Amino acid sequence: MTIIVWDGYTLACDGQVQCGDTITSSDCNKITVVMGEVATVYGVNVLAFGTAGDLSCQIQLLDKMKSDLTHDSKFTPVSSVYAIIVTENKVYELYKAEGSEHCTIAESRGQSSMGSAHAIATVLLNIGYDAI
Repeated sequence: MTIIVWDGYTLACDGQVQCGDTITSSDCNKITVVMGEVATVYGVNVLAFGTAGDLSCQIQLLDKMKSDLTHDSKFTPVSSVYAIIVTENKVYELYKAEGSEHCTIAESRGQSSMGSAHAIATVLLNIGYDAI
């Protein structure tokens, strides 16, 4: 079960990785802080992003952001990925379906959560909990 949460101030995630029903790690970092590299979404500098889905997508997503990520960016169609991307002045939600080369990018309007525990996180954010 994965969760990436943005509460308007903090980007947070769980650390569990599973292969089927087997937990393979409990301390995986699903958030990438962009330091010393130029990474952009629609021309705006990226500060950090969190991913839910195949973790190899973190590398591919960062690579796409190095050449300015947009809805026209092409991905490897192998796996699906959800991401919350925090830029200097906006927060974006990204989804790419398994089998597709293209992603959907939408501007977030405040609190956001993604991953298999999305419904639980949404309820907690709506009743006043924060990302941590």
